[in-house]
Amino acid sequence: MTSSEHYIRGLELMNKGDFDGAIEDFKTAIKMESDYPVAKNKLYWAFCNRGNVYRKEMKLDLAIADYTEAIKLDPNNFAAFNYRGISHDMKNESEKAIADWEVVLKFKPDDATTKELIDMARKTLGK
Repeated sequence: MTSSEHYIRGLELMNKGDFDGAIEDFKTAIKMESDYPVAKNKLYWAFCNRGNVYRKEMKLDLAIADYTEAIKLDPNNFAAFNYRGISHDMKNESEKAIADWEVVLKFKPDDATTKELIDMARKTLGK
């Protein structure tokens, strides 16, 4: 199988709730793609989606690590910042969540959902 086929199967398994299978396919896609620097975009999304699976399994530290790797690959794509912010929020790390969501607002300054998430996190902090 190619890295793309592993990635697609990983998405399908994630959607079916087979998180262990999805993680394995994303791991394989990441390993295969990491050998080819031109595949940065595919690698970015493989890290994001594996992070999403980890988040669904409440393995938040692993999710945050994957989102951080995605951000290193493409700091101009706000999706990983958003996902990492959600994971930080789920860990009651409101300040870190706010910092990530503020980056999202730089890309999407009128995003009402992100503004609402920041407001709720600030209330949690008593600000």
